[in-house]
Amino acid sequence: MTIDQFLEHHLRHGTLEVPLPGGRMVTAGDGSGPAAAQANRDAAAELHDERFCRMWEFYLSGADVSFRHGGHMNFQPPLARRPGALPTTRDYIGDAERNLARLDRRVA
Repeated sequence: MTIDQFLEHHLRHGTLEVPLPGGRMVTAGDGSGPAAAQANRDAAAELHDERFCRMWEFYLSGADVSFRHGGHMNFQPPLARRPGALPTTRDYIGDAERNLARLDRRVA
């Protein structure tokens, strides 16, 4: 059985389980990952918070799309009120990662 066949089987039969933090499992394989999360939203909100619920719904939506279509992309455009408030490239991210890696090597 290929991974595609495995996923298709579990998506069709509603038996694909996804772990929540803390080890609790939710079934996301009925083709309604976001809907399954919605059904358990109150319980998740009690364990965590609203921010967690929104991130989890976003994750399950992406997983659902990825399983159905073989992949997806997530774009996160930076927004600012003032033109010029943000850098024109994202080079600063790589610079910050390199600086953190240097600090990690010093600690280790």
